[in-house]
Amino acid sequence: MSTTIDKLKSNPVFNMSLHSKELFHSNFWAWLFEHNVEYAKIFFPDLKKCDSVEREQGHRDITIWSEKKAYIIENKFKSIPGLKQIKDYQSEVGDKFAKGVLTGIVYPDFMKNESDWIFITYRDIAVKIKDVADKVEAEAFEKELISRYSEMLLDLNEVIVETLKNSSNNWVTSIDFSEISKIRMDDIVKKLVASNYVSYMNKVGLDGLLDNNKNGYDLLIESGYSHKHAILDVRYVQKDNLDILSVIGIQVEDNEYRWCIQIDKELDEEQRQKLFEKYVNLGWFEAYDKANKVIKGRITGMIKPFGTYSTKKYTFLYQYWKLEDSSFEAIRKQIVEDMKLAAKLI
Repeated sequence: MSTTIDKLKSNPVFNMSLHSKELFHSNFWAWLFEHNVEYAKIFFPDLKKCDSVEREQGHRDITIWSEKKAYIIENKFKSIPGLKQIKDYQSEVGDKFAKGVLTGIVYPDFMKNESDWIFITYRDIAVKIKDVADKVEAEAFEKELISRYSEMLLDLNEVIVETLKNSSNNWVTSIDFSEISKIRMDDIVKKLVASNYVSYMNKVGLDGLLDNNKNGYDLLIESGYSHKHAILDVRYVQKDNLDILSVIGIQVEDNEYRWCIQIDKELDEEQRQKLFEKYVNLGWFEAYDKANKVIKGRITGMIKPFGTYSTKKYTFLYQYWKLEDSSFEAIRKQIVEDMKLAAKLI
């Protein structure tokens, strides 16, 4: 991996791509399509011509118009794909939709039963771009540029996939990011690990807790990324009554395992304290052993008994301990235990 990272750092095309990542790749592909339809056939083999290639038309990454039909590419490199987004794009063009392609590093589970869209990995794109470049006529500089781009994609795919393999059903705290952070790709790996964890939870389940609605609360399992941290949220959520708890659940952010509650209105300091004490009495939170920095029998880095975010729209309270076992299964078992209590409290 160290050798491959050195190659990337010395590749001028890679360094040009760092500022915008997804935008860079989409722009480069659009340029290739306009240059020669053979490159567009990498994504749509039956395409005969490109009447126009549009970027960000209706927020779609790339739309190729051919004989009044729309061929859509949704490029997901630094962000995680979702079925709803691509289906919305398909609906927006209606009867003009011909075919869709979703791109990324790792095949998403939701594509297994999808017929209107296909998934193409960055590795396959790299190989096919090189194949087309070797066959079509072009100036030496252009061939070299495309060759270096293809090489960059292969190297990027290698270091990202290799880092993901090292996680092997473990949370991000198990990964050594020292190498991949040198090329500023650690954020992508963290997002993919968090997304993989959601897939794992949906596949393995929560021991009977996945009945989606309970007393007006929906059980949501979602991943996110904020301030360079991977986030997992497993929570019961209701949005109809501002006077009762809107959220209760678990949030894992990097090495912090958090018990959380939220009410959708602003609370002052005294009200937050009373809310915290209420959920201590209910067993969701615990009185803080400040001398030993222990919550629920484990080490925490908390300074105060509880953490809080408060705005005019909501108040969020939490406690956390530091993860000791980063395996997906160990975290899942702890979440199941805690969410069974959450289910009783709602």
